[in-house]
Amino acid sequence: MYQFIICEDDATQRAHLQALIKARYVDCPVFCYEDVEKLLRELPHIPAPRIIFMDIVLKDSSGIDAASKIASADTAIIFITAFLDKVRDIFETSHTYFIHKPDLELRLEPAVEKAMKQLNAHRSRIVLQMRDRRVIMATAAIMCIERTQRTSEIRCLRERYHVSDDLDHLLARLPDHFVRCHRSYVVNLDAIKVYRRNELILSDDTLVPIGRSYSEHVRKCFQAHSDEPAHA
Repeated sequence: MYQFIICEDDATQRAHLQALIKARYVDCPVFCYEDVEKLLRELPHIPAPRIIFMDIVLKDSSGIDAASKIASADTAIIFITAFLDKVRDIFETSHTYFIHKPDLELRLEPAVEKAMKQLNAHRSRIVLQMRDRRVIMATAAIMCIERTQRTSEIRCLRERYHVSDDLDHLLARLPDHFVRCHRSYVVNLDAIKVYRRNELILSDDTLVPIGRSYSEHVRKCFQAHSDEPAHA
């Protein structure tokens, strides 16, 4: 799940942008900050992938300088400003998009779409750290992941890999077509052959349960991914 972050020192502008994001991306958390220092302190505790709306001109600090400290493969920066004379400075650091504040409603969705594509591209491969080796694999090869006690089993069509990383940590490194469907399972939506109210059948006929508290989220994700209604 994407985490949205707003760094904006104007309370009215911050609330307006927060409302726009929540109206369009209802399932995604939105974290709001008015100063860079607090954002930098708390950012490591916000799960990836992250999309940050960064005001260029902040009281006593520069959003551009802050972005240069934040830049990473699992975080996309969208600069916002009311001052067009500051735009030339954004090319000093890596970013995904720029929005002039009067155009927020018009440009929000294109900016977020580009950020999501960028973040997903970076998550097309995953590095698995095992006891005696590291494996780099395409995330498309993963069908599901099961957590048992302190081990996560990553299931591909022909191979199984065992790592200590928990499901939340693994899910944060996977593309958005991977969803948590049970407290012990993450599933690749591309691998689903049959959707049922309380279980999924994967393309290799593996049965994956859907936990009661996850059922509505899975239904929405499956429907959005397949572009067709999912029936119980």
